[in-house]
Amino acid sequence: MDRSTTRRSNRKGSVWIVALVVAGLLTGCGTNPTTPAVTTTGATTASTTTLPPEMTSETAATTTPARPAVRPLDGPRAVSDEWILRTGETMRLTESGEDTDLLIAWVQIENTGDRSLTVSSLLSIGMTDNVTEEKADVPDLVEALLRISEVDPDGSTLDGEILPGERLSGWIYGEFPSGVSDVTVSVTTEATADASQTETLEVDLIYQQ
Repeated sequence: MDRSTTRRSNRKGSVWIVALVVAGLLTGCGTNPTTPAVTTTGATTASTTTLPPEMTSETAATTTPARPAVRPLDGPRAVSDEWILRTGETMRLTESGEDTDLLIAWVQIENTGDRSLTVSSLLSIGMTDNVTEEKADVPDLVEALLRISEVDPDGSTLDGEILPGERLSGWIYGEFPSGVSDVTVSVTTEATADASQTETLEVDLIYQQ
């Protein structure tokens, strides 16, 4: 091999070495392949949320609104072949300057029969003063509901349909002259399919002064 051929071979080798070095430098000036760039357009991908110290991701995911407290039904009760009437807390709602009281009671009906029953807190409830035998006046419905919601924001009145095997709870109410404490409550249910088929149960309730 002559010297001219050797020189050309050396130059070609040098050119390849230089090309590889330049390519390596250019690659190093680009984006690091181990940390790819992310471009967001509108939506944020894989965002993180900082929770308060007292919360974890698990507690945040399982937190649900608190349920209303279960009211005891430890008052007088009455039983028929088709349903059970249970009573619980009684309250006397008074307003300054008024000579009447709104008497309310927490009541539950359990349908133990084989047909649906319907009850209305306005139409199905009777309240009688056992001393004077005077019946309760029907209060202004809107005002009565507002006053009940002041003492029980989660409470509801005894209204609706009770399917066989189910229970319905709610407040009943009546307006009396101030001072009435011994009251008989009557509750009449109707068969949903035939309103002429009714049944009434009664209990005696005592309201504290």
